[in-house]
Amino acid sequence: MTAGAFQVREGLRRAAKTVRSWTDFAKPELHGEPTFAAARHLGALLIVLIVTMTWMLNGRDMAALGLAVPNADSSDPTAPFRGLGTWVDVFDWSFSATGGHPTVTPADIDVMAVRGVQTIYLQASRHSAPEAILEPAVLNRFIERARKDHIHIVLWYAPTLVDVTQERRRIDAMGALDPDGVVVDAESRDIADPAERSRRLVALMSGVRATNPGLPIGIAIQPPVLTEVVNPDFWPAFPYSEINAVVDVWMPMTYWSERRASSPYRAPYRYVTDSITRLRADVGTKNEIVVHAIGGVADSINAQQLSDYMRGVKDSNAVGASLYDWRTTPQALWSLLNERRAK
Repeated sequence: MTAGAFQVREGLRRAAKTVRSWTDFAKPELHGEPTFAAARHLGALLIVLIVTMTWMLNGRDMAALGLAVPNADSSDPTAPFRGLGTWVDVFDWSFSATGGHPTVTPADIDVMAVRGVQTIYLQASRHSAPEAILEPAVLNRFIERARKDHIHIVLWYAPTLVDVTQERRRIDAMGALDPDGVVVDAESRDIADPAERSRRLVALMSGVRATNPGLPIGIAIQPPVLTEVVNPDFWPAFPYSEINAVVDVWMPMTYWSERRASSPYRAPYRYVTDSITRLRADVGTKNEIVVHAIGGVADSINAQQLSDYMRGVKDSNAVGASLYDWRTTPQALWSLLNERRAK
């Protein structure tokens, strides 16, 4: 996706969000004043005009008019996925999922910043949650603290694909919190038929893109080595090309620690490089796709394995690296991880 196309998507997303907020405030049925209806339409028209003008102006024209020129990151939907990341799931931060005893709080973001983290991947909901997202007030505190520490925050969710409509609502609710991006963790096999599972995943991802046109989207998948070599029955005929049309970044979960000791894929370098090579071939666009390789699992690896993983990430031209997860990453490994910080 070109920078210009992303800027159009981002403009649409922010304009739509502003229009929704403004029109909710100006609903005559809430205020009993018919003049609000006309004002609402006028406000929406003004926003559309402003967005259109922004598209028509390049950075130099905007500067000449005294308008702020967006920074480089705002034109790159892959920016939040570049460099060094870390992962936090609901069993670490959520009061409801931890019985009121979370082990990760917004204050931990200051520690993440010290250790060089550039992006936090934070699970925002579960398929069994009664509400669309878990504890939005707490999520907002994480987002605010990350922004204070100049760290990207990307929200993630693992759909089962049993109820695509409900799962799309969850991801749309995540997007409404205005994170730096979202990740869909596509590994559930609750839908037994692989063809139907693929159809539902494509429908979900296409729907999320349609309602969140400017939101950076990543997809976390089991690596092709697992699905094509280790266990070909895991997800036959995964819809790589269809998904590639609506996502910005691919995030293979190259957890070499989960491979058997006798497997050649217990070796981090081979697991990462073979997985990314196969992924590029499966998508069919060679080096054009953007890849962030997730490694781990963090409490089951050593420094030599981490070094081999980092070398594989570099040699595969992946834009980012992260271990799953924050809570289980030994402090001694962070100096090695810092080698993958985006410059």
